[in-house]
Amino acid sequence: MEIKFTARHFKASPELQQEAIDNARNFEKFYDGIISVEIILAEESSRENLKTAEYIVYVQDHTIVAKETQEDYYKAIHEASGKVVRQLRKLKTKATKDLHQSLELEPEPDSTSEMM
Repeated sequence: MEIKFTARHFKASPELQQEAIDNARNFEKFYDGIISVEIILAEESSRENLKTAEYIVYVQDHTIVAKETQEDYYKAIHEASGKVVRQLRKLKTKATKDLHQSLELEPEPDSTSEMM
């Protein structure tokens, strides 16, 4: 899984960058097919000095986006990564459900034709 980190309008500390990357690496626990993750941290200068964390997760046929604005980067990272985890769980549940339904629709092999 490829991880790309961007800090907009400020210089991110190594600890902050590592925290965001560690949260992104945890996404693989919830879904196996992640191709890449983009992490964008930005400082909103126009709105009371708020901090924004955004994760863009590219999965096989889907793109998951989660964005959170808080007073602190660590809070924003935690909330945004939680949103991604919820979406990944939902995607995995749907994929598993669809797989089980497609397996149920397949006709069973005819046992009488095998005996002949």
